[in-house]
Amino acid sequence: RSIPHRWILTGTPCPEGEHEYFSQLCFLRGGAFGFRSFWDFRMHYMRPHPAGFGWVLKPGAPDHLRRVVGGTCCVLRRKDVGMERKKMYEQRTLQFPKEIQKIYDEAETRFILGKPGEDSKEAKALHDPEDLVADSTSTKWVTSVYIWLRRLCGGFLGDDLAWPGKLNELLDLLKGELKGEQTVVWCFFNNEVHAIRKMLQKNRISSTGWTGEDIPQERRARQKEFQAGKHQVLVIQQ
Repeated sequence: RSIPHRWILTGTPCPEGEHEYFSQLCFLRGGAFGFRSFWDFRMHYMRPHPAGFGWVLKPGAPDHLRRVVGGTCCVLRRKDVGMERKKMYEQRTLQFPKEIQKIYDEAETRFILGKPGEDSKEAKALHDPEDLVADSTSTKWVTSVYIWLRRLCGGFLGDDLAWPGKLNELLDLLKGELKGEQTVVWCFFNNEVHAIRKMLQKNRISSTGWTGEDIPQERRARQKEFQAGKHQVLVIQQ
């Protein structure tokens, strides 16, 4: 209490809720919202959760707390500190080749992953669910089909690259409007990470990255290399 000036600087003042303002303001001023104890503050502004676990703010309390904070705290936006940069969002649409589109449609409608039109045992099994066997080319689970479709969107049929459309589009970007720019590429599957890294190496574009299989220490080391400008592209499995 003998320190004449106290400040708190934070980018996330209340990640769990407006009640978290109390402890910070109490540290600064010895009290907040008319109370010196969090427990007294909680009894006045909060009530037990209807489900019986934890506490929630009473109706109207969040608005009151925000007004107090707005009148006593200094709020800086990104542009106030020279960090404003307009974000550009661009969505690109690629068309599957006819054969890949057929495979996609077959997987989506018949839950079979394979070349369309095959008179396979999996296709026959679909007519009798009791005879359906679980293997790598047929399923009865929607979630499995979803993964198949996501992999196909990345160009992969199973573990094999069947369509390089997105790879070619990325390469065009890195050689065109993003030439020389540091770029982060997010992937959904490990296969995509490996394929992109291989493509970049072939085209002599410096890159680093990781998948979920890499340990945290390796990820941090590669992140620091990228942030230091040693690589143009960071390829990450999300």
